[in-house]
Amino acid sequence: MAKSQPYLPAQSDPGASPAQMLATIQKLAPDIAARGDEAERERRPPDELAARLADTGVFRMLWARERGGLGFTIPEALPVIEALAAADGSAGWSTMIGVESASIWLRFGETIASARNATHGVMTRCALIPRGVARETTEGWRLQGRWPLTSGAYDADWFICAAQVLDGDAPRMRADGLPDMRYFAVAPERVEILDTWKALGLRSTMSHDIVIDTTLPPHHAAPALGTIDTPHALGRLPTWLALGPFHCAVILGIVSGALSDLTALLPTKRPVLNPVIRTSEDPLVQHQVGEAATRLNSARAFLMSEMNAAWAMAEANTEFTPQMRVGFRSMLTFVHAECIAVMDRLFHLAGATPVYDGSPLQRRFRDLRTACQHVTASTEVYRPYGAFLMDAPVPNAAAL
Repeated sequence: MAKSQPYLPAQSDPGASPAQMLATIQKLAPDIAARGDEAERERRPPDELAARLADTGVFRMLWARERGGLGFTIPEALPVIEALAAADGSAGWSTMIGVESASIWLRFGETIASARNATHGVMTRCALIPRGVARETTEGWRLQGRWPLTSGAYDADWFICAAQVLDGDAPRMRADGLPDMRYFAVAPERVEILDTWKALGLRSTMSHDIVIDTTLPPHHAAPALGTIDTPHALGRLPTWLALGPFHCAVILGIVSGALSDLTALLPTKRPVLNPVIRTSEDPLVQHQVGEAATRLNSARAFLMSEMNAAWAMAEANTEFTPQMRVGFRSMLTFVHAECIAVMDRLFHLAGATPVYDGSPLQRRFRDLRTACQHVTASTEVYRPYGAFLMDAPVPNAAAL
């Protein structure tokens, strides 16, 4: 995959509209799904499939057209990520990382952000939990640390890492009482990748640990907290509102794929205790499948409704209050919980079939459980949301 080149203007692109991009991904999806077992076994996607995916322009979806992107809104991009995850959870997850990083890049200056690949988009791997530390120096910044879960099954043009700023050995604090955290853009030749990703699910996302010990110029740092002054709606969204919906799109896609697997499987099975009918003819099974599909559709509708409202606020440059932010995060948690509940039901209805290795349904089950261990799924957010609703004290950190 080609490395970063100087910025070039947008070219005419067959996937320039959301509908065209979705159709392109849906056309590629069967090939991705067919090689899911191979990708999992090799712990990385086949190179030719990764290249075909990048060539669709999917990684440029959120970049502004004047900067060589497709200029999609987040609501327009979410169905594309869901369609990829329905084909293969790992493909959806890796692509999600590369796509959603566009919102982080808006926090950096043009010197960095324009150093990108005009064909594929900027290929970024992110570690946004502040596992490292940074100290300000006369040259810029000294960045050190080890970050786990740095996903992205592609050759990265850049790594973006979050770090706690230290003054000496003490954390630097902001005026609002929160620790000073920054994002740092690091070229791949300054990053050591450790082969650590041997996991329950999402096995071909290459979510390895990375180690960095380097000095960076000042413009390679950007604020991680708060909003920024930008003409782009994407950059006006608080971080949780810009990134969290893509996590939901991945898990919705994984469960949607599992539902398709199950509805194809059940007409071929017969209940052990009632072999005169097919499992798909059992009224109780029909009820449970219908309920599962309805809950999945409801979770998706909740996500899209909230995201459409948030995007409209960003376009209008409306302030996101702390209660709005926590309420939105509660929605993200709820969508994860619903997807787990639906997947558990689908797995149960499949009987012994998904117990065996090689079952697509088993792989989806493991992928979902792995994805839902992410902090985006944490139920801790419900407590501050309840506190807001009852006008009780809420810690500053709850409204990040």
